Order: sequence, then structure tokens, then C-alpha cells
Amino acid sequence: MKRDVLFLCQFFYPEYNSSATLPFDTARYLAQSGYSVDALCGYPREYNTSGEVSAREMKDGVSIHRLHYIQFSRRSKLGRLINYFSFTLSVLLHIFEIKNYKTVIVYSNPPVLPIAAIWANRLFNTKIIFVSYDVYPEVAYASGSLTFGQLLTRARALGTVLAGLPGCKNAPARFFPAARSIAVLPPAEESTAESSVVGSCT
Repeated sequence: MKRDVLFLCQFFYPEYNSSATLPFDTARYLAQSGYSVDALCGYPREYNTSGEVSAREMKDGVSIHRLHYIQFSRRSKLGRLINYFSFTLSVLLHIFEIKNYKTVIVYSNPPVLPIAAIWANRLFNTKIIFVSYDVYPEVAYASGSLTFGQLLTRARALGTVLAGLPGCKNAPARFFPAARSIAVLPPAEESTAESSVVGSCT
């Protein structure tokens, strides 16, 4: 029997950056709500103060599988690119693990990671939920620094898009026109009444 949810992200517990704490908090909440929840993530390094951790761990009802990958300094563009593709390749090498899940929740960090979710969708018909907490890759497209946009756009249009976009709440509807559903999550300081805004950015 397939498990309910797999979180697919580069950073996760015990790392302390927001890219790790936000998915972990969501995963923990879903586990506490009765869902079977696992995570496939990168092995912690830069944002970890806990020392060595095991490759597999159960934490607060979430089963975590950490993948080793090449990790250079994020201070250089080349280092970040190598990290992005190295982690995504590690996920692709474990793609048959994803077939055991009904839904995969994939995050926008790193931006090439949705490629793995595309393959899982095509191979195993796994539902994809894409979560974006910023305006990337719109900024990358506008600056011309991202040239494989069509592939990423397809990755992000396969299922639900969850987006938190301060300053332009309705941008996802414009950028993800083929997505079946979009939920826009406003910054914490904004009224919760605005959390259902969906449309095209003006």
C-alpha cells in the first residue's frame, strides 16, 4: 500500500534555515494529523549544528531519508549550481522510492528539483504539489539568467501550486497558467482573510 506524502526538498531537519524548518513543520503537522509522511532530503552540512546525523531517522512521526551529494560553498554561483544538480541527481538515482507515495510535495529550492517530480509523475502517476515561497523563477527569467524555463514551467504546472509571494499575491496564476489549483499564502503579518486570493497579477 502506498504511503500518503513524501516531502522532496534539499534542506530538512535538523537544519535551521527556513528552507528546512518550513517543510519539516508542515510534515510534522501532517504526521500528527494522521497521514503517513516521509522526507527525501539532502544530508545536512552548512546549516547544521547537530554534528553527524544518521542517513535515516524517525522524527516526530516523519521518516527521514538523507541523501549524500556534492556540497560546495554556496557563496559562488558555480558552487550553488553544482550543489543544485548534484542533489537533484541523487534524488533521480532514488526515484523508485517515490513510486511508494500517493503525493510528493516538492519545493522550489533547488529550482531544478522539480525535474525529479516530473519523472515520478510520468513513471508512477504520483500527484505533485509544488511549493514556492518566493518569486523565483520569475526573477531569473526577467534577468535572463535561467535558460531552461520551459522545462521548469512544465514541472510546476503538473499539479497544485502553493505560493507565498510578498508584494504580488496574484503572480502564480500568471506564471502557472496550466496548474489545476493555486493557493496563495500571504506573509505572516498580513491578514488571514487574504490567504484565498487567486488570480492574475496586474
